[in-house]
Amino acid sequence: MSYEKKILLGITTVIGGLLLSTPIYATGAEPIGKNLEFNNTRHCDSPILKQFGKIDREQTVIIEGKINPLYCTFTDESYALKQLRNRIPNTLNLISSKHSLKEINKSNIVEYKKILNSLSDNSEFFQNDEELQNFKSFIDIYEGYNRNEKLLEKIKALGNKDKLSKEEKIKIGMLLPYYAPLAVEASSYMQEQLRALRGTLPDLNAAVRYAEKYAWTPNADEYGVAKQKFIADADCTNFVSQILHASGVSQVVYGNENYGWWHRKNWLNIHSYSVSWINADVFARYMGVGYTTTNHRSFAQNIIVGDFIALDHENNGSWDHMGFVTYRDNAERWYNGRYYQNYIVAQHTSNYNMWVSEEGNGWELKGDEGGRYGRVRR
Repeated sequence: MSYEKKILLGITTVIGGLLLSTPIYATGAEPIGKNLEFNNTRHCDSPILKQFGKIDREQTVIIEGKINPLYCTFTDESYALKQLRNRIPNTLNLISSKHSLKEINKSNIVEYKKILNSLSDNSEFFQNDEELQNFKSFIDIYEGYNRNEKLLEKIKALGNKDKLSKEEKIKIGMLLPYYAPLAVEASSYMQEQLRALRGTLPDLNAAVRYAEKYAWTPNADEYGVAKQKFIADADCTNFVSQILHASGVSQVVYGNENYGWWHRKNWLNIHSYSVSWINADVFARYMGVGYTTTNHRSFAQNIIVGDFIALDHENNGSWDHMGFVTYRDNAERWYNGRYYQNYIVAQHTSNYNMWVSEEGNGWELKGDEGGRYGRVRR
C-alpha cells in the first residue's frame, strides 16, 4: 500500500482543500508517518534532545494534496519536563525560590520561560554553559506544541476553500518547518517580493567594515539592541540586517511589522523593527536559503566572504541564529581534531568577530551536535 493511501487511514479532518492527519497506532502496525523524512534528514535528533525522551516527528498536515510535517514535539511531555528538572535543577530551583513559583510543570512553564527570557547567558541562574544549552534545546522542541496549535488554528480559520491564495500560502507556510513543501513554496513567493535584496552585496567592503566595527560593541544608539526568546539580548539578526543595510541594500518599509524589511527610530529614540529585521527564522526565509548541510566541512567549502550564515540548533525546521562571514581561509587545515577551511564570523548575542577555530566561537561544533547550517541570500 502506498504511503499516500496509508495516511488516509489516520484520524483525519477535512477543511475545504486541507486535510489534517494525526498518525494513529494500531495493534501490530507501525504508526503512520514513521518513515516520513524530508530532505533525507532525520530532524530533531541531537544528543541533547535524547536526554529528554522520545521525539514525535510523525505529525503531518496535508494541504492541497501535499504532505507537510508539523514541528517536532516530545512524545511524553510530562517525562520531558521531569528530565528537564533533573538536568538543570540549580537554575530551576533558584528561579522557583526567587519568584515564589511552584516546581516547573505544564501549567507554569510559561512563567519560567518569561523569567528565563529576561536573563543574560552569564546570569547567576545558569551554573554553566551546559545548563543554558539544555534549556535552549528543551524550549526549542517544547515550543513545537504551541507552534502546531497556532498553525492548525490558522488553517481552521480559513474556512471552506478548495485552493489557497498566494498570501494565504505565505501565512500558513511561515508557520510550518522551513523544510515543509508549503514552507518552501511560501519562501519562494516572499523572495519574489524581495528579489532586490538577494544576491551580491552592492558594497562588500562596506559590509565587512561595518561588521568588524560593531561586532564586539553594538551600534545601539542607531539601531538599538533586539530582545527575543531565551536570553535578554538576542541581537544576532538585528546585527546582520544592519550589515546588509550598510552594504547599500535599501530597506523595504511598511507600516506593519509583518511586512517588508525595515528599522525605524523615532524622536524619543525608541526603536521599532519589522519581524524580518530581527527574527532569524523570518530573515532567512525572506532572503532565501541557498544551501544547507549538517556537515561543517562542506559548509565551510561553500561559503565566501560576505555570506550571511544561519544555524538551526536542533534541526527542527526553524532557524535560530545568524552570523556574517568577514574573512575565509582558502586552504583546509586541521583545527582541534577537525578538517575544514577556517573563516571569521561576526555576530551578536554572543558578540564577537572571531575565527571559527578560536575558543568561544563554536560554529564548527553545531553539525556534530545535531544542528544544521544555512547559507542565506545566495
